[in-house]
Amino acid sequence: MNDTCEALDRAVTALATGSDQTQNQSVRALVSIALNEPAHRQQALAALEDFTASNHGARSDAVVSARTALCGFDPKRAARALRTLEGTAAAFLATSVVAGSSFGSSGVTRVLITVGVWIVLLAAASAFRRLWQPYLGAWALLPRETRWLRGLLVVLVTVCLTSGLRAVPDSLGSALLCAVGAGVAGWLLWSKKPTGR
Repeated sequence: MNDTCEALDRAVTALATGSDQTQNQSVRALVSIALNEPAHRQQALAALEDFTASNHGARSDAVVSARTALCGFDPKRAARALRTLEGTAAAFLATSVVAGSSFGSSGVTRVLITVGVWIVLLAAASAFRRLWQPYLGAWALLPRETRWLRGLLVVLVTVCLTSGLRAVPDSLGSALLCAVGAGVAGWLLWSKKPTGR
């Protein structure tokens, strides 16, 4: 118990006065305490909350990691984060599949176009990593079996979206495809991010 209190105090002190690397280590230490020491969870989360509040708008790795952890431990933010993450993944998958089926003339070209669109969307997501990374906290804290089940649900939603988009005429399908892409971009860039209570 005393060791945990000392580790908590060291981490809080290092967050306030340390370098970027030290702050990263402190955030990891506080997350570990929050995960493994239920008696000290609230103290660790309060320290992370104070750190993100005092560094509002900062984009350092330590601040992003702290926001990610807070999102994972807060039930309301976690639920919103999971819906956003899974909905975006389903929209990305559906967009790539519909693009492949709309613009490909044979099976091989459809697969190549689908993979190409998926790679472009992943590259765009990677470019804006700091915007959506906090949403991963809730996903990372889920049990492995739950992650598999929710992943299957994303695939089922993707199949429904794809079927719906492919059932309409080509011109309307192209318009819907553009709308899905614009919606995904808007969702990522303008949705309320889980950065505060």
